[in-house]
Amino acid sequence: MTVISSNNDNGIPYYTGTAAQLYDLRKDYLQARWAQESLSDEEKAFLTAQEEDITTPFIYRYCGSYKSILATFTILSVMVSFLTAVCIPPVSAEEHSRKTDQIILCTRFGRRPAFLAKLFTAVIFSVAAALLLFISFAVPSFVIYGTEGFSAQIQFHILDCTWKLTAGQSVLILLGISIAAAIMLGCASLYLTEHFRSSIPAMGVLIGFLLISSFLNIPGQFRVLSQIWSYCPAKLISVAGGLIDHRLVPFFGTYLASYQVGLFIYLVLAFLFAFGGYFVWRRWQAGGR
Repeated sequence: MTVISSNNDNGIPYYTGTAAQLYDLRKDYLQARWAQESLSDEEKAFLTAQEEDITTPFIYRYCGSYKSILATFTILSVMVSFLTAVCIPPVSAEEHSRKTDQIILCTRFGRRPAFLAKLFTAVIFSVAAALLLFISFAVPSFVIYGTEGFSAQIQFHILDCTWKLTAGQSVLILLGISIAAAIMLGCASLYLTEHFRSSIPAMGVLIGFLLISSFLNIPGQFRVLSQIWSYCPAKLISVAGGLIDHRLVPFFGTYLASYQVGLFIYLVLAFLFAFGGYFVWRRWQAGGR
């Protein structure tokens, strides 16, 4: 067996092998990861084809700011989830707490226009929260580390990423998922508020889901459950969940990556929550108090 790494006088490991040995090591590591994630032969073949599209040898380009921003997305997802859970339900439930919901529903604009206004407010708040948090993370990173490196090859910094992406594209992908998740969380907050007609249960459900999804991990041996659970915002909006999760979803003869599936799921759930909230709000007058 060829030894391709060693330690210098300071005890710091460094690479001493050839370029071919280095890429073989990466290939073996990816194969082990794919086996650990219980990928099918078809998924492995698809990922192998994606690997062939990646430019080699990997070319180093400085991208310190983008690496720093990528590391903050986990915090961003938690903060957006918390803000939507705390801020949206109290405002949305105000007419229920003040016992004015029946009066509002009897007015000319008390049904669809009133609900659309509430929905617009919830979505705008959640998206604005995500964007402002992203800006608060991105601006200091650009000031400290500079703006260069948008087109840097991501594999040089995230070795087990099998997608042909740059550092800047990786940031934009996670930002897009964050915005979609914010829309979904805003609609979910509104639906839960209308369902319970109170802000406290809605806040409890959202914060409880945030805590559970942040700390609970389903073992990879349970492939279906583990993969579904990985689409929770606290899991997906991160480098580990969005960029280096190799589990795929079949889609009309091809496969979709986790970040593609997650984006679609969030938008579909946002529509369902919005429609469900409107249905509950519209029928509330018939049920009375």
